Amino acid sequence: MITVKGTNYKFNLVDVMQKPAVYGDNCHSNYGETESGECTYGDLNSATTIVLYGDSHAAQWFPALEQLANEKGFKLVSLTKSACPSVDVPRADQGAYKNIHCEKWRENSVQRIKEIKPAAVILAVISTSLLQVVSPM
Repeated sequence: MITVKGTNYKFNLVDVMQKPAVYGDNCHSNYGETESGECTYGDLNSATTIVLYGDSHAAQWFPALEQLANEKGFKLVSLTKSACPSVDVPRADQGAYKNIHCEKWRENSVQRIKEIKPAAVILAVISTSLLQVVSPM
């Protein structure tokens, strides 16, 4: 247990270093997958739904959002996929990564978001994906 000097705040470094739950319960889509699972957390009966949408950088926000969903009583839906930007940017195929899978995943995810009609969508993406959008070729 680590204590932050001058405060009552304590945390377990082992817990902090754990991957978010979406990896352990198969809710983070991987290479080759084009749909996210039915990954709902927090208050499953809440009328308020928040969607987390994006790549692994979005998934890093999951633990904090899950805690908030439990504390504040909203439903949290996770739509995340490895190496797949939430914004539509061209990216060359590389190894197991195939852009066509990302395009289909984004299409499926956006359709789900429209059907869910969430109160908010929290979106995150690796910054190099955004650089591809604004950088001249």
